[in-house]
Amino acid sequence: MDRNNRGFGEEKRYGMRRKKRMNRLLNGAIAIVAVLILFFAITLLFTGDDQASEEEENQEQTTEQTETDEAETEEEMTAPEEEPETSESEEAPETAEESEPAAEEETSTTEEETNTTEEETNTQDDQVTDEAASTEEDGAAEQEEPSQEPSSDAAEQGEWEPVGTEQSGSFTPSFDSNSQNWAEMVTALSAATGLSEDEMTIYRLENGGSPTTAVGTVATSENRSTPYRVEMEFVEGEGWQPTNVEVLSSNPY
Repeated sequence: MDRNNRGFGEEKRYGMRRKKRMNRLLNGAIAIVAVLILFFAITLLFTGDDQASEEEENQEQTTEQTETDEAETEEEMTAPEEEPETSESEEAPETAEESEPAAEEETSTTEEETNTTEEETNTQDDQVTDEAASTEEDGAAEQEEPSQEPSSDAAEQGEWEPVGTEQSGSFTPSFDSNSQNWAEMVTALSAATGLSEDEMTIYRLENGGSPTTAVGTVATSENRSTPYRVEMEFVEGEGWQPTNVEVLSSNPY
């Protein structure tokens, strides 16, 4: 009997312990579920508040824009029409009368300026004419300057006759300063340049490339920087004949 009671008591205690465990598990599960529900509720609450605030802001902006548009429309509709400016038209006759003397003064001033401009133009034209005339004179003077260089009628004509010769027999060219041929070549140089034999300086007298030709460079003390270069040819029985005269720009000797 006692054994049965003991067995029953143990089973009862075991059943109570099991119920306590089950209660604990259920309570824990209920607590977790409650926490989750609370979390989602809070999340939804804040999200709804944000959306509501955004919607309210959008509505406020839309309302303000609408009110502004309506105010502008009312101002345009109620704006007074501009009155025609009559003061200027009424004062126009007096202004026109006062402007006539001013117009006359402007006209006279314009005429004076025109006259002044014409005088300046005439003065400039005179200056240009004077400059052109002086330029022409300078050009003429420059063109006349070469004619101041030593020259002779024979040199300008470019045609000369043989100067004659005392040499007989077969012609033998000689450039000895004491020979008869040299004396006749000097006579030909004088005839071609128009310079006298006494004042003429012979810088060079040489063979012209063949036995019967010669070339001489001569000048005076006045034109020694621009000497004459004379080409001549010996004509049998008639003597030396100048064929070309050239005025050099500088003296190479």
